Amino acid sequence: HRLYRDLDPENEQHWSALWGLDNTGQEIYGVDGVPDVDVDGLQSLGVQTGSGVVVAVIDDGVDFGRPDLAGQAWVTPGESGGGKETNGVDHDGNGYIDDVNGWDFCHDDKTLHDVNDDFHGTHVAGTIAAKLDGAGIVGVAPNVKVMALKFLGDDQACGWDDQAVEAIEYAASFGVRISNNSWGRPAGSTGEDALLQNAIADSGMLFIASAGNSGINNDTSFLRSVPASFDLPNILGVAAIDNEGFLAGFSNYG
Repeated sequence: HRLYRDLDPENEQHWSALWGLDNTGQEIYGVDGVPDVDVDGLQSLGVQTGSGVVVAVIDDGVDFGRPDLAGQAWVTPGESGGGKETNGVDHDGNGYIDDVNGWDFCHDDKTLHDVNDDFHGTHVAGTIAAKLDGAGIVGVAPNVKVMALKFLGDDQACGWDDQAVEAIEYAASFGVRISNNSWGRPAGSTGEDALLQNAIADSGMLFIASAGNSGINNDTSFLRSVPASFDLPNILGVAAIDNEGFLAGFSNYG
């Protein structure tokens, strides 16, 4: 008797486009891929889908109204149930009122979906946790819950070190063990990066950071990207490759 997965990722509507999960050599934008230049997503989804794991997406917000992300939001234990979500009371005493699924550290409110200002974070959240439901796409870990922490945005008041630090400390306060951080800036002068670096060092989490998109060597360039190039054991800096396995021309490295 042969046993089957209840839901097969190959049945996802756009599975064939997800070469990063399963590269069979399929053509992407006119370029044939190289088979197995991927993260073995097809195989790993048959083993583990991330149940019980919370991932903090520190970015520009997440639209949980997207069908593939509906129900994928982490829920604050102390701010849910019995109308606590909307009653304007800080039930868990952490300084954030009605922070049901996370917080916006730029605008200092619980609104995680600002129209036309959360495309990046929503895309990232989908790559991580889009549902395995036969529609749309699937994420690398479709059973994780996403804690949405917004500090980036088009607003010039957004995107500052102190806001990023507050988001990191918020995630750490709930014991989150992994965060995705697809953002950065050129390194500052001596001492200028200490606030951000120390927050990451003290977070207790695996800190996944984008290597940067300037095509430079993060080991030698004075424009190296932080936080990816901080010399910390809990940072995993991630560069970009194409579907043939070559370093993307825009990607930092080192």
